[in-house]
Amino acid sequence: MLAIGLVHAVAVALHIGSGGDAQVETRSPAGRDAPAPDAVAMRLEWSAPSRCPNAETVRTDVESLARRTIVVDPEATDVLRGQITADGTGHHLVLVVDMGGTVTRRELDAERCETLGRAAGLVAAVAVAPVSTAQSVLGTDIPPPSIPGPTTSSPLTATATDDPPARSSAARRGPGPATDADVRRTRQPLDHALTLGAAVGLSLGLVPRTAAGVQSAVGWQFGPGRLEAFGGHWFGRTAVVDADAGVAVRGSGAGLRLCAAWSRGAVAVPVCVGALALALVATGRGPAVSAASVRALWLGVGPGVGVEWRLRPRLGVRGQLDLAVAARRPGFHLQQGAEARAAFRSPPLSLTLVVGPYFRLP
Repeated sequence: MLAIGLVHAVAVALHIGSGGDAQVETRSPAGRDAPAPDAVAMRLEWSAPSRCPNAETVRTDVESLARRTIVVDPEATDVLRGQITADGTGHHLVLVVDMGGTVTRRELDAERCETLGRAAGLVAAVAVAPVSTAQSVLGTDIPPPSIPGPTTSSPLTATATDDPPARSSAARRGPGPATDADVRRTRQPLDHALTLGAAVGLSLGLVPRTAAGVQSAVGWQFGPGRLEAFGGHWFGRTAVVDADAGVAVRGSGAGLRLCAAWSRGAVAVPVCVGALALALVATGRGPAVSAASVRALWLGVGPGVGVEWRLRPRLGVRGQLDLAVAARRPGFHLQQGAEARAAFRSPPLSLTLVVGPYFRLP
C-alpha cells in the first residue's frame, strides 16, 4: 500500500507536467486526527506572478500534505526553490527541492498557475515526508504490513511512519519497510534531450572584415551539460590589394562545443569551450587578376558563452558568442612574376556571434 500511495502521488505530478489541470484534495483520515507534526526548518525561495499562489500558500500546502510544521528559516540547509513564469499558452514551473543534500528538480507546464502551485506543494511534501503525503493524498492511513516472525506465537509487525528509527549500517542494508530516509536517498536521473538549432550571425577575423554567415547545430543535453556539433558558412569578403586587384575569401566548416549551463526559470546561460575547423577559399578579383581559387585550412579553439530563452517547452531562442584563438593561420597572396604580394592572412583571434531558434526533443 505504501508503494501504491507514492505512485499515486507521483502520477498526479506527472499528469500536471503534461499540461493537465489536475486537482489534488487533502483529506484527513476519517475518524482520526492528524498526528502532531514535527517542525521542519526550510529556506523558501519562491517567485511567481501576483495572480499566482505565493510562498505562504505553497508552505501551507506542504504542511497540510506532509503533516509537518514548516518553519521558514533563511539559514536552513533544506531548500524549496520555485519559479512560475507565464508564456503564450499557460504557465511554466521550475522547482528544486533540496532535502538533506538530495536534490529533486521538476519542470512542469499547466494552463493555470494555481495548478502549478499545488503541484509544487505536492512535490515538496513527498520530499519532506513521503509516507504522510501518500496518506494525505489517498485520504486514508496506509495499513502496516505484517512480517512473519520466527514463530507463530510471536509475530512481528512493521508500521509505516515518517520518523525512521535509529539503525546501524548493517540494518540499513537489510530488508525492511521503506521509510522517508530510504526514499530521499534515491536521486532523480539527469534530464536528457536532443536539440536542433539554426542561426544567422556575424564573424570578425575569419575572412576579411566583418562577414555574415549561417549556422546549424545538433546537440545533446544531459542535466546542466551540453555537447554540440555545429557547422556553418561565412560569405565571402574581399581583401583589396590595389585598385585593380584583390582576393575574395569565404569559409565553410564545422566544430564541436562542450558546455555547462546555469539555469534560472526560462533562461539558461551555457559556458562553453570549443574547436572549429574552417576551409577558406580565396578567389582572385580584378581585371589584372586570374579568377582561379585556392583553398587552405584554418583551425581554432577557444571559449564561448550563450544565452537561451525558452519560449515553449520544446522551442526557444538562443544567442552564442564564441572567441577563437587560431591554431593554424593560412595566408593568401597574389603572384605577379617573381613578386608575391600579400593579400590576406587570418588574424590570431576571431569572434563570431549567432542568433536563432532551437528545438528540444522530446
